[in-house]
Amino acid sequence: GEPSAPRSRALHYTGTVINTGNITLQNIEITSALPQPQTPVFSIRTLAPGQSMNFQGTLNVPADCCEIENTVTAKGTSLCSSVEVQDQATSICPVLFQPGLEITKTCAPTPVKPGEMMYYEGEIKNTGNITMVQVMVWSNIPGRETPFLGPVALAPGEVLPYAGMFEVPVDFCGTDTVTVEGFSLCGNRRVEASDVSSCPVELSPKLVVRNHCATSPIRHGQQANFSGSVSNVGDSVLHGVTIRNQMVVANHPEQTDTPVTGPMDIAPGETIVFDYTLMIPDDRNCCEIIHSLIASGTHPCDDSLIQSTSTVVCPIETHPSLSVVLDCVTTPHTVGDWVTYHGWIENNGDISLEA
Repeated sequence: GEPSAPRSRALHYTGTVINTGNITLQNIEITSALPQPQTPVFSIRTLAPGQSMNFQGTLNVPADCCEIENTVTAKGTSLCSSVEVQDQATSICPVLFQPGLEITKTCAPTPVKPGEMMYYEGEIKNTGNITMVQVMVWSNIPGRETPFLGPVALAPGEVLPYAGMFEVPVDFCGTDTVTVEGFSLCGNRRVEASDVSSCPVELSPKLVVRNHCATSPIRHGQQANFSGSVSNVGDSVLHGVTIRNQMVVANHPEQTDTPVTGPMDIAPGETIVFDYTLMIPDDRNCCEIIHSLIASGTHPCDDSLIQSTSTVVCPIETHPSLSVVLDCVTTPHTVGDWVTYHGWIENNGDISLEA
């Protein structure tokens, strides 16, 4: 962009002229070498011996001027002999400057997904009164090593557009910081400005957990080993994923809830396999157990709950068995008599039996 015309700045200076001789001087003229040689500054009709007079002058400071070296000359003539005398004084005055930068950022309206390219654009502006050099623009996502713009120079008031793009990371929620940095032409003073904002990102976080029955027999009142797996089938990293187990014994309302593994971070496409152990209740009315694995994680951007459940029904190994004992009454009987006997039946298995 075209820089706006810099506002002129005035440098005010003061000085003193002294008659160091022993004769009155007349027609004293003080001139400055700037902005052009012999620029009138001040005049005095007469100056007696030892007399001094203060004066002041003003200069317009040009743009991008770091310091001003100026020489003033005083000339006068002797009152008696008209002999001309003169003297000079030189000073170097530092120029006060105010470097400044600003940056804007405009997002593309369409949401992007991880792995796609995010595009945005904006402008940088020199808001100071000194030219900025080594001006660079970058985002904290790809980093300073891959700038969107620069290095360039930027005059006071100048506006320059830039465009940025980078591949959306898997754990990116849309917020990045775009920064402009530069150094003042005078003094090499570093100036930085940033714009922190969010561009629309579309994430699809998803978990899948799988539960498996034990491969070895499950028995009442004993521990049993189970296995499971959890997979990140979404497009973003899931943090703090935990797995817990809920077990229900058939025909009983009680439910257990025990932690299995976690918390852990799972990257997209990653699967974690794990083993866990459960104590099987010693309930002889139970032929099977129903237990669920519940995987829970949080959405990387809004902390909402991401969850998956896998339920299996696992049979309990049982050994049903009955024994019957019959005892006859020892009293002798004749043909046609009623015979009385007694006996009992026993469940000597490991599961309740029904009629």
